[in-house]
Amino acid sequence: MLATLRDIQSKPSTPGRERAAANIQAALARMDAYAANQKSGGGFARAITFHDRETLKLLVDDPSRCTEVRDRAKRLLDGNGELTRGDVRFLDAVHGDDR
Repeated sequence: MLATLRDIQSKPSTPGRERAAANIQAALARMDAYAANQKSGGGFARAITFHDRETLKLLVDDPSRCTEVRDRAKRLLDGNGELTRGDVRFLDAVHGDDR
C-alpha cells in the first residue's frame, strides 16, 4: 500500500489521485490504530532481536504513523527485551506495511 501511495503522490495531482491517496492514507491509519490497540498479552514469545529494535526505532521516528503505533513502539524499546505473542503480531503487522 505504501508503494502505491508513493506512486500516486509522485504523479501530477488529479481529483481521482487525490481521492485514492486519501483513501489509502485513511486505510493505513486504521491499520495502524488496529495494530496498536491489540492486546500485548499471550505469554512470552521471544527475546527482541536487532532487527526488531531497528524496526521499532524506524516506527518511533516515522511521522506518518499514528500516535498509538509510535507510543507502543517506544514502550517496546523501553521494555525488558522480551516480546509477547501480541508484540510479535504487532511487529509483523506494522512491518508488513513496508514490504
